[in-house]
Amino acid sequence: MVATTGDPGGHDACAVLTHYAPFSVRASILLFIAVSTPIIGVAVISGFLGNWYAMPASLTMVAVLGIAFRSGYRRTQIREVVSLTDDAIAVERGHRRPEERFEFARGATEVVLLEPSSEAGSHLMIRAGDRQLEVGAFLDVDERHRLAAWLARLLGQRSLDVTLPAGGLR
Repeated sequence: MVATTGDPGGHDACAVLTHYAPFSVRASILLFIAVSTPIIGVAVISGFLGNWYAMPASLTMVAVLGIAFRSGYRRTQIREVVSLTDDAIAVERGHRRPEERFEFARGATEVVLLEPSSEAGSHLMIRAGDRQLEVGAFLDVDERHRLAAWLARLLGQRSLDVTLPAGGLR
């Protein structure tokens, strides 16, 4: 998802890029509990009937399931903020707060949309000189194209540079 803001003059603008997260934290925890309770319940009942060997396997299964839920939910919480000011374009990435910050001089920056020949999807790059940074890798193709057009318009590019890399993407 992309949320954009900006002043009417077009000098300062901001785009917040986030994953689509189908569940909130509370809903994810409730789903984890709903899936884990029967597993632990069967293990406890098996233990009372004399089969205590089911308990370690069940606890291991619930622990692995918890780790999978946490890592999957954390992956949906990545946020990128692209800020444009009069003299710079900045990209901040992180989960709850900015963990990485990249800054480019606005005058030398261009937006490049790399279209691979395979079905892998496009890559939106912000390029200044020999430095480049991929933005919105988690966005779908339509959102990425709209964001590229929005950034190119704000940067004053006459046309969006769409290139097919000869050696493929690295």
